[in-house]
Amino acid sequence: MIVLRVLAALALTVLVTACEEQKVATTAAAAPELAALDLGDQAVKLADYRDKVVFVTFWLNGCGPCLAEFPDIDAVYRRHKDQGFTVLAVNLGQDKAAIEASLRKVPVSFPFLADPLGITAKRYGVEGAPTAFLIDGKGIVRERFEGPVTPEDLEKKVRALL
Repeated sequence: MIVLRVLAALALTVLVTACEEQKVATTAAAAPELAALDLGDQAVKLADYRDKVVFVTFWLNGCGPCLAEFPDIDAVYRRHKDQGFTVLAVNLGQDKAAIEASLRKVPVSFPFLADPLGITAKRYGVEGAPTAFLIDGKGIVRERFEGPVTPEDLEKKVRALL
């Protein structure tokens, strides 16, 4: 039953985003729409975060660098969330149990999302983890990070966009 709900939610997300041709996020280009679910199996859309600076990070359970950077990302998130900054941590195709296990290991206050079909990762051109994107309030990709991001670099780039 849960699998059917997840598949139905993903199908709805794909329909809402019009199954557009696959996009690759590059800097100074419009950010592709998400096709991801929150841990309550609800579709999450990037459009819901318009007028906010959004850090979308792609990760895997078992990826040491991914989990190691989460506390630093969370610190930046907590400092700036009231100023219009948010973080969306998109898992690269692992099941909900793996995502929840990571959240127990490294508790953070930003949302964890699932991309079970890999649609979002494909749209963003993600080939490895961690990979992240900093998106401005108009939905434009301003930075692409391959590998872990330092808290100092993230802090500086977020402040510049707020």
